[in-house]
Amino acid sequence: MKLATLKNGTFLVVSRDLRLALPAGDIAESMLDALQRWPTVEPRLAGRYRSFDDGTPLETIAFEPENANSPLPRAPQWLDGSTFENHGRLMEKAFNLPAADYSVNPMMYQGNSDDFIGPTDDVVVPSDSDGADCEGEIGIIVDDVPLGCPRREALAHVRLLVLINDVSLRARCA
Repeated sequence: MKLATLKNGTFLVVSRDLRLALPAGDIAESMLDALQRWPTVEPRLAGRYRSFDDGTPLETIAFEPENANSPLPRAPQWLDGSTFENHGRLMEKAFNLPAADYSVNPMMYQGNSDDFIGPTDDVVVPSDSDGADCEGEIGIIVDDVPLGCPRREALAHVRLLVLINDVSLRARCA
């Protein structure tokens, strides 16, 4: 299932080929609303998504990615984790941290979650001297995960996967 949020706030279900969309505001006001009421709205969103396979529904609109915003333009929280040792070493240098054993403790930090941009928006950085580092990442959107959740139960809290352009200004981290 593919979901999107337009820059005007319209919540959509998007076809597999990203060409068509169906408004989903009658199911949930926004992506955040959908996530907060997931057990109730997910079956209806999935049904709307399956309707693309049943033939083109009459209510479709053209999906134009340049009009899409971040699925969650302002998220309740953003946690960034890394299991790649090389990335951890770069973060140690950027944040002047002591060396760590990433096989035991993967790196994780809380980032800004108040201003995500859309998938085709330009990434604007103040200056080349800020050391912009752009990383392609896979994001996992979860519901309320209890503190100390065992690994075997964690997958039940996954709601959606997203592709992310993560931009860090490395020179400003030091």
